[in-house]
Amino acid sequence: MSTTVSKNSVAFYPDVPSSPFALPTHHEITASLAIVRAAHGGLALLPVRVQSLPPGPVSGRFILLHLWSQQLRVFFEATINLAGRALTSFLPLPQVSLSPAEEQAVTLARQHPRFAQLAARVNPNGHELVMVPCAASTANQASAVRGLFFRKDDLLTGNLMQPIDGLYPVVDVQTKSVQFLDSFDQHVPPFTSPVPTPVTVPVVELPLRTDAKTLKDHAAHALAIIHKQKLSESEADQVMDETIQYWKNHVNSGFLKYRKSVAEGSSFAALDWVDGEPGSAWFFDHRGNKYIDLLGGFGIYNVGRRHPKVVAALQAQLGKQALHSQELLDPLRAYCAHLVSLIMPADAKRKLSHSFFTNSGTESVEACLKMAFVATNRKRIVAAVNAFHGKTLGALSCTSKAVFRAPFVGAFHQTSHVPFNDIAALRSIFASSKFTGDEIAGLILEPIQGEGGIHVGTGDYLRAAREICDEYGAMLIFDEVQSGMGRTGKWFACDHYNVCPDLMAIGKGFGGGVAPAGACVGTEQVWQKYIENPFLFTTTFGGNPLALSASIATINVLIDEDLLKAAEQRGNQFLTGLRLLQAKYPELIKEIRGIGLMIGIEFKGNETGVDFSRAMFARQVLVSGTLVNALTIRVEPPLTIKEVEVDYCLSTCDAVLAEIRAARLKSVAAPRPKL
Repeated sequence: MSTTVSKNSVAFYPDVPSSPFALPTHHEITASLAIVRAAHGGLALLPVRVQSLPPGPVSGRFILLHLWSQQLRVFFEATINLAGRALTSFLPLPQVSLSPAEEQAVTLARQHPRFAQLAARVNPNGHELVMVPCAASTANQASAVRGLFFRKDDLLTGNLMQPIDGLYPVVDVQTKSVQFLDSFDQHVPPFTSPVPTPVTVPVVELPLRTDAKTLKDHAAHALAIIHKQKLSESEADQVMDETIQYWKNHVNSGFLKYRKSVAEGSSFAALDWVDGEPGSAWFFDHRGNKYIDLLGGFGIYNVGRRHPKVVAALQAQLGKQALHSQELLDPLRAYCAHLVSLIMPADAKRKLSHSFFTNSGTESVEACLKMAFVATNRKRIVAAVNAFHGKTLGALSCTSKAVFRAPFVGAFHQTSHVPFNDIAALRSIFASSKFTGDEIAGLILEPIQGEGGIHVGTGDYLRAAREICDEYGAMLIFDEVQSGMGRTGKWFACDHYNVCPDLMAIGKGFGGGVAPAGACVGTEQVWQKYIENPFLFTTTFGGNPLALSASIATINVLIDEDLLKAAEQRGNQFLTGLRLLQAKYPELIKEIRGIGLMIGIEFKGNETGVDFSRAMFARQVLVSGTLVNALTIRVEPPLTIKEVEVDYCLSTCDAVLAEIRAARLKSVAAPRPKL
């Protein structure tokens, strides 16, 4: 079959027989190469495919490399001894057919963030690297494709004995999973339990110290842990013990009793260690136990954990510049602000078009409040009961739970709280404030209250809030830190009701689960005073190039992978399944509520919620209550979660609820002790 091969393409051929073949002598090989070079001015070769050979007449690892000579318009077969770095055969071959699936493997390997990291380490001079893919080489994985990388100049000059050590990708073209092996012969674990691809590339595997005494020893030990991709059993015990000790002594010992990952008495803990398949809902603890994440970092993993496109964008930016000078214009701030304006809501009167970038959701809320003060020249804010807007002082003024507020009462700005979804209460407080002259600067609402228990604002309520703010000249502020960036099946939850605020706070998922990033976004009208004095709001790290590279990539991923639609579909699947469980266990579940993949399971007792989250964790499914209590367990997985994974989580919920019900019945049936 005739095959056309362009300059940058890769061709493949079917598996060659594994039977031994006669190897020419060294003199024959040398003569063949000399004839080709003399007749055609050099051997211009493009990679086709490489395959491992069985043990042959010469010891060492052999690969069979098929190459395309542009001058001769024929394929050649080169047999290379990787161990001895020797060319042992060079023969002409008939033309062969192409395989689009294996060409896809080349593309996936080159696009993977790990490739850029490894290439920078093993190829400091920046030579163009070319992947030579293999046949399917793992017996239980027909779709797995191994590969080697060569410098293109080496291939073009016939120097075939120099595949680059450390660049040995294995690609599953069905799941688009990519792993980089330590050696060409390394065993490949099944892709169904993928080996996590580490974000960092260790220059050297540092030993974990057990005898650290000086500051230098302790610093080297901590750095070694960062570079460790995998821990032995003894190392896992050491890291766990030290984490618990240092957390007690130097972070906050009280925190440990609230974590279901920490055993009672704090003698054992599961430690966050490494993400699973990039862009997925999986992660691993320090002992290699695999978990599915229904908590999603409280809503930060909208595009999955360590999505390759987000990581690659951040690494590309890191290769150029990490932070900006503060004096020159940083282009990513302009580009990102433009993109944000394109996804923001609008109505006949207003369009959210201007962004002030922050490092977190609570900073975004702070900026929105200050913008409202400046724009209206008023200082009073109205928020809702059960609201959570953050814990910095201004945001905490709007947060409603007393346990967070009580230590700081007296330091807050003027804030009043009214019942959520109560239109009459809104009208009353605005009318009263107008009458007394203590007029309101802004009304801040979460369209879906997150930490308050996943309470969904009604369309009538949010539309009334818009009308009331217009009537009284106040700023309507939506806190979409948790509900935004596609989580509900729309870019923002307020889009479900076509209500546009004057200001919006975003964060969490805005950084793609890789970088801390947030923004206060407002209309041009609100921005006028800030434009007059641009030094009213400044930030050292907010809107830095690394964070915004992640944000720009995140918007791309949400669009390219149609994750808004995915959030709607998987959300409907979850809500339907959970409501069936509510009907099955009515004595345990009070209500299921939410939109998209922002869902709350309200139980009929706080103890039930605690038991449920602990039992799910024991089955390696991560869920959590809200900051109000454990009555409501939240379900906020990455929007990349798969249909089969949702089914698995629902079946796990069913098993846990059945276990809780059985325990309750057993407790009731147990005979009471005689007095």
